[in-house]
Amino acid sequence: MSRRSARTKGTKSAQIIRLPHDDFSFEACDLKGKTLLEKYDENRLYVDIVNGLIKSGSSALKRKVDAVKSETGINVDDLISDIESVAEDFEALASIFRMAAARLTVVKAKLV
Repeated sequence: MSRRSARTKGTKSAQIIRLPHDDFSFEACDLKGKTLLEKYDENRLYVDIVNGLIKSGSSALKRKVDAVKSETGINVDDLISDIESVAEDFEALASIFRMAAARLTVVKAKLV
């Protein structure tokens, strides 16, 4: 049988995937300190605040900021800093989620 007729009959050659290394084993992680759930609960207030911020247009948000400053005395610069810090916490959480998914993928693929 010619090469051409083999291709027309649906025969395909196997593709080889080159892996970066042979050992995909991993150790347990000790996150030290608070559990993921405790950290999430600690930041829940900021999730509510950010939800309100992103649902506001510029004029509505300006009114809210003015009201918060006058009613509570909260410094907006401090709030901005806190929100940026919590964003970093959530980026770290996203990394942990990706690591967990990667570990499941390695186990599912029977690489360990």
